[in-house]
Amino acid sequence: MHRIKLQNAQALMRRTTGLFGWGIFPGLCIPAVLFAGLSIDRLALDGDTANNRLQQAQTAVWRDGNTTEALDLYRSLLRDWPGGPLSGEAHAGMAELLEQSGSAKAVVAQSYSSAARLSPQDPRAGSWLIRAGENWQKIGDQAAAAGSFSKCIAQYADYSDQARLALANLRLAQGEIDLALEHYQVVSDSDTDALASIARMGVSVSYERMGQLDAALAELDEDEDPWTERRHRIAERRRAIRQ
Repeated sequence: MHRIKLQNAQALMRRTTGLFGWGIFPGLCIPAVLFAGLSIDRLALDGDTANNRLQQAQTAVWRDGNTTEALDLYRSLLRDWPGGPLSGEAHAGMAELLEQSGSAKAVVAQSYSSAARLSPQDPRAGSWLIRAGENWQKIGDQAAAAGSFSKCIAQYADYSDQARLALANLRLAQGEIDLALEHYQVVSDSDTDALASIARMGVSVSYERMGQLDAALAELDEDEDPWTERRHRIAERRRAIRQ
């Protein structure tokens, strides 16, 4: 079989050179090489152009304060390279500008979600998921908000306490006190003092809503000053119940 193919190829070469001469082969090879080179150059140019467009957008907003131009540049980058390596950063930049301008929360949430999905290795991806969740929550899409917070907890350890606290607040607002309490208790052991203190407050609130006032007071005793007024209020309520 291979011998037959080789013979066919040799015959084709003899017929070709008989008609056009041996000079035909350099003539065919040169355009092919040039086309390959142009394709490589075009890919490199596209990469440089996408990068330049991203830099132009960042310069427009941070140096010139021109958010309109920056948004146009981000949108054009996403239109021309929708799945390119810079598309995640473009989505994030656009989301930040839209959020600052008070634009529709759904658009902002979708942009942050897209940024995290397209650039999952970016060190900011966890924060993008949290901000997406916060914006979903603002428009009342609790399921999307919970999903975004949960995804952050599962995938980004550096942001897990912050995301878990946001999810606990969401569950508490929904009246799912048991679930909220579980998340608050986890974050109450956080290495970040500010998050741990807020979480202990959440634990206390959860216990109070469950009618466990002693446990609510005990949790507040972990902190010295921030919850003094709340401590007195719970203590008075407990005394009133016992009278």
